[in-house]
Amino acid sequence: SALGQREAALAAAEEAVTIRRALALLRPEAFRPDLASSLNNLAIHLSALGQWEAALAAAEEAAALYRALALLRPEAFRPALAGSLNTLANRLSALGQREAALAVAEEGAALYRALASARPEAFRPNLALSLSVLADQVAESAGADKALPYDEEAIALLAPFFLHRPAAFVHWMAPIRQSYLERCQHLGRAPDGALLDPLMPAFAQLEHQGDEDE
Repeated sequence: SALGQREAALAAAEEAVTIRRALALLRPEAFRPDLASSLNNLAIHLSALGQWEAALAAAEEAAALYRALALLRPEAFRPALAGSLNTLANRLSALGQREAALAVAEEGAALYRALASARPEAFRPNLALSLSVLADQVAESAGADKALPYDEEAIALLAPFFLHRPAAFVHWMAPIRQSYLERCQHLGRAPDGALLDPLMPAFAQLEHQGDEDE
């Protein structure tokens, strides 16, 4: 069952944290990055099973570890810090800590914006995902109308990558587009056709391929 698979994934994630925590105690320089990665992964699996408080604790520890690593080696660990901040923002939001979630999401997006400015091909998709996380937090704190510009920027940034490799980026583009459409509907506002229409052939192609696979 899906529940059984989620529980098995959680058990594996917990075991990974236990092992890497022990290794990080013995050799911090070598294994703290692995521990941080495992904690971030654990936060996601805990959240999938509704264990919100434990998920937040894991996300906070992961972000703290990555922040310390990024201070020592910025080039190596700023991307991972930015990603962990996305996870942390979502976990804070799930527990109703809106102001903290917004601040963390803003920091994550700012980090990815700087990374994408230096290396667009490598980090624009991550910036798009981070802006979508930020849009959700802005919507919670300030209203859906204030979130739309972040949705639109996220779609515009991700569109070239999605159009070039639809299957590789559909798992990012589909939820970002859906959130944008839902916010537009909530506001009674028409979505930006110039933004969305170019994406339709790629979505249609993926749907056709899915039908053929069945």
